[in-house]
Order: sequence, then C-alpha cells, then structure tokens
Amino acid sequence: MKSVEDCYKKVKSNCFKFIFSQETKENKFKNKDRMLKKFLIPFCFWIKSKVNKKKTFYSRFGRWSRNW
Repeated sequence: MKSVEDCYKKVKSNCFKFIFSQETKENKFKNKDRMLKKFLIPFCFWIKSKVNKKKTFYSRFGRWSRNW
C-alpha cells in the first residue's frame, strides 16, 4: 500500500485546485494540508480496500453502489 506522503506528493496540486474551487468568500477551508493528509487520502485508501474485496459497497457519503 502506498504511503500517505507518496500519494500526497502526487495529488497535492490537483486537490488544492479543487478545494479552492469549492470555497466561498464566507466559508474558507482552514488547514487544507492537514485535511488532505489526515482525512481525504486515508478515506480514499479505505474505499479502495472495501471495493477490492469484490463485495457490494454502499457509501453513506453518496448515493452510489459498486458491484465488483
């Protein structure tokens, strides 16, 4: 499994562009670096591990399921 640091180096610029595009003047995200390293990348690793088990995966964060 890739480390968080390796993944962070690859996706940093694209993720920051996306995060900046989601901000509004009133609601700015604080500590974007920490959010990416401590939540988003580990969450992606978690989803990948669930999907790789070839079972139906239901996400409470969205309305999609995957049958593999």
